[in-house]
Amino acid sequence: MIGKLKWWSPTTGGDPLDFSYVDGGMYDNLGALAVLRRGCSTLIVCDATDTNLLETKDKDLPSKMYDVAGVFGVGEPPVPKFLQKKSYAKTLNERSQVFDSKEFMMLIDEMRAKQRAGKPLVVRKKLKVIPNKFAGIYESREVDMIFCFNGEVKEFQDRAKIPKSAKIDKDFPYAETTNCDYNVGEVNYLSSICSYNLVEGLKNVNFNINQVEGGLSP
Repeated sequence: MIGKLKWWSPTTGGDPLDFSYVDGGMYDNLGALAVLRRGCSTLIVCDATDTNLLETKDKDLPSKMYDVAGVFGVGEPPVPKFLQKKSYAKTLNERSQVFDSKEFMMLIDEMRAKQRAGKPLVVRKKLKVIPNKFAGIYESREVDMIFCFNGEVKEFQDRAKIPKSAKIDKDFPYAETTNCDYNVGEVNYLSSICSYNLVEGLKNVNFNINQVEGGLSP
């Protein structure tokens, strides 16, 4: 999605300028690079993935979860090759990688273990930032990363006791963003499971908002 819009900043004043804007989904769909650029030491990164980790082969994860895979330098374009711009396909990881590649599958394995146990898909990891001039990140440091994935959580389903009258699609909560015809039951389901994942999941990884000021201290 590309367009030209008026841009004005209170810091510069004057008349607005015409700027070209583009959807950043193919570059930093998580917003993680922008936050790292600002020097934050603790990040909560949420990925509304439509991928069931337990039913997806390892070889398909770089394209199915390109948002997350990209920051580890192993992402693959999610669109068919005949639609790919060469400049995008060749620079996807070059522009986005800020963590060691081997950490991606380690993260996935931890998420899968959570899913098998019926727990919220929230994993906390201490990762070393790899400087990337294309992302505007020039210094290496250790950051506290908390990844939150959308997904089936048995613990939530057992407690929620969702009635059949809610008419939840069999594939929920793995819903593609292009599907915009959710019924009331599905909207409530997505809202509730996201809230549950964050609240209970953050408890499970011992996250306390007071830790943000203290950085990586336990």
